Amino acid sequence: MFFNNGFPEILTENVVILINNLSRAMRDKEHDGAGLKLGMRREEEIPLSDKKLCDGFKTKLAGDLLQINYHSEINLSDLHNPHFEGEIEQIISNVAEHIKKEFKLLTGDNLKLTKIGNIEIFAQSANRLRSFVQASCKYRVGNLANQLPSNQDSGLEDHYRQFREFLGIK
Repeated sequence: MFFNNGFPEILTENVVILINNLSRAMRDKEHDGAGLKLGMRREEEIPLSDKKLCDGFKTKLAGDLLQINYHSEINLSDLHNPHFEGEIEQIISNVAEHIKKEFKLLTGDNLKLTKIGNIEIFAQSANRLRSFVQASCKYRVGNLANQLPSNQDSGLEDHYRQFREFLGIK
């Protein structure tokens, strides 16, 4: 498999264009100059005496899967809130909706995202008052589903089998 402009030659031009547009949609923070509002904690108005909480998100694209990761610094009391998981899930779904909206503005096409499984939330305490939370959710990108080559076509299993035989591993 040879690479051309950072992409394998197996990928069609449509897939490369789609991946580039998806990357631009994830990168763009605002289009209309009004600022991006995703419901994150840093967007809330807080008094000057309170410490501002840090939070943010990033995305990963692997094959036809888009993973949205969210991280935040939270108060320990927020962690015991019964609606805590729902709030985190809402923030991640807001990010997914933003990516869909930006993709539509860039290309004119709809981005089809299907949630896979449940959201994964990991919380750990920093001290008696503050904690950190990391959450991730995976989405299948419907626009890439039938356009990516499958692993069976690439012959990776044969190469792996030959490598194991070379090493003497059964």
